[in-house]
Amino acid sequence: MLLPDNDSERFDQIFDLVDMMLADGVVDDHEMEFCVDMACKLGFRKAIVGVLVRKISLGVKDGLPREQIKEETQSFLNYNEQNSGGGRD
Repeated sequence: MLLPDNDSERFDQIFDLVDMMLADGVVDDHEMEFCVDMACKLGFRKAIVGVLVRKISLGVKDGLPREQIKEETQSFLNYNEQNSGGGRD
């Protein structure tokens, strides 16, 4: 399995997972944990994956377009990257 090599591709992967999680209108803890675990495995920093998944799920629930969620999430990721010394946890 090839892992995405940039944040844009990683975002698209986790966005699709979160979108599927929300498809039935019910989010249980196991689904949320799975999305968080996958975000870590995709290379997002462990310290922010919970917030990342939550931001995506709220955007999807609010009916925001993918690109808007992506832009807002990218700003969040860039801010956290700059304020963490630039490394992954």
